Amino acid sequence: MQPDLQYFPYDTLRPNQAEFIELVRETAERGENAIIEAPTGFGKTVSVLAGVLPVAEELGLKVLYLARTHRQMDRVIEELKAINRKARVSGVELRSRKELCLHNYLTQFTSDAYTAMVVCKNLKKLGKCPFYENEKKKKAEFSELVNFFLESPSHPSEILSYAETLELCPYDLTRKIAEKADVIVASYLYAISPSIRESLISSLGVDYSDLIIVFDEAHNLPDQAISALSDRLSIHTLNRAIKEAEEYKENEIANFLSILGRGLELLFHEKLADREIQETPIQPELVFVHLMRTLGISERWLVKTLNEMVSIGEAIREDRIEKGKPPRSYIGRVGEFLLLWFSLIGREDYLFLLSREKGLSLELVALDPSKALTFLRDVHSAFFISGTLTP
Repeated sequence: MQPDLQYFPYDTLRPNQAEFIELVRETAERGENAIIEAPTGFGKTVSVLAGVLPVAEELGLKVLYLARTHRQMDRVIEELKAINRKARVSGVELRSRKELCLHNYLTQFTSDAYTAMVVCKNLKKLGKCPFYENEKKKKAEFSELVNFFLESPSHPSEILSYAETLELCPYDLTRKIAEKADVIVASYLYAISPSIRESLISSLGVDYSDLIIVFDEAHNLPDQAISALSDRLSIHTLNRAIKEAEEYKENEIANFLSILGRGLELLFHEKLADREIQETPIQPELVFVHLMRTLGISERWLVKTLNEMVSIGEAIREDRIEKGKPPRSYIGRVGEFLLLWFSLIGREDYLFLLSREKGLSLELVALDPSKALTFLRDVHSAFFISGTLTP
């Protein structure tokens, strides 16, 4: 059977491309998932797009195309541009706030997605982002740009350039384009990080069932999922949190953290006394034993205090933003890590470690990458594409 080639932009098909496109289309029509291996040079990207786009158009679905590197993401946009010359399709590539921000403070002082999100939120709240303020003053220009970029898929650099000319926020512009775009291209993190994924789904105003998801170069996915679900807290960060608490006159938190630190020192000495051992699994409850015995506190009080530390961290970041200082908070970081550690107690899909490999630290190591993908049960269809799935 000849496949629907409405969205295939080239004059000739490579060997087996027609079968690939038809397999993808039929799978998407049935609302099923597929793992497909094809060699380098086969044309996997354009083939999977040609297969899913007719179904997405017919059923009113959105395609979320995920890749590992910026180069791979840019390649998808190039293929969408080629498709658009034959059959109209809209697409946009999501990048991090830091990459799509014109505010000097955020680009100078943030290094990770979470901190950039916090800074962005606070700059807007404090009225210190002129690009966000201009969105209110230039609503017509903003809407015109959205519609302009919906006419043809564009690289982030193109959106950034236009936004800079009009002094508008490139990140907000990209998100607004994404709401209406047929295809959204993004990194794996937009799917495998629960908080980032939920934020994306909410901003798009869609349900999981409205999505067809494609994982490109899917052989990278297990390692990426493990990394996204794992975390680490160093004793150095804890000590900096104690100093920060003293600086901000948070005496109860400083005392709490000092006792926690002393308990961890005892634990490290006991469990890593053998200098040949770089890391060792522990019962996660042991991290809190010295603290709870010394202060005579309950688990409920412990969780309450950790939540307070997160709130204090947010206030400290806001204070530092107002003063033009780097927006970090060690108190907030320790609170967030320990809340996660505490919430995972009893889970067999996590390993709780004491480590000295990069300095004394606590490490949370996810063991099952599939836990990052449980949401796929709810999407319309998912495709895992790679040239190196075997052996």
